[in-house]
Amino acid sequence: MDGRTTVTMEDIKMVAPMALRLRRSAFMIQYFREQSREEEEMRKILDSLS
Repeated sequence: MDGRTTVTMEDIKMVAPMALRLRRSAFMIQYFREQSREEEEMRKILDSLS
C-alpha cells in the first residue's frame, strides 16, 4: 500500500489479527462446513463414476 514490494514481519503482525478474526466468524465457520459437505458430495459422485 505504501509502494513497497516486500512484506515485513511488522506488516504481518498488523494484518494477522484482522485476517484471523474473520476466519473465526460464525459466517466463515458455516462457509467452511458447507464447503466440506460440497466436497464430500463431489467426491461421492466422482467415486461412483469409476
